[in-house]
Amino acid sequence: MQYIQIGTRAYFRVLVSMLLGSLVTFAILYSPQPLIGTFAKEFHVSPSSASFIISFSTITLAVTMLFVSLLSNAWGRRGVMSVSLFS
Repeated sequence: MQYIQIGTRAYFRVLVSMLLGSLVTFAILYSPQPLIGTFAKEFHVSPSSASFIISFSTITLAVTMLFVSLLSNAWGRRGVMSVSLFS
């Protein structure tokens, strides 16, 4: 397995890639938020019930991350990222 040396250009690129990946994940997670009012009107529910879309996604992400961190320690980060990418 190859490792990236700290301080190299490749290391900086990996850090930026991980930052952008995190930002995209949370942007996708919260993208339905502007539509909560529309969902509430269209489905005749309260806005708090319509916002359950975002709450459910956030809770699912939090619980899943607990298990993924355990798998990451067992399988290695590269294996978990590969499986996540293809799933």
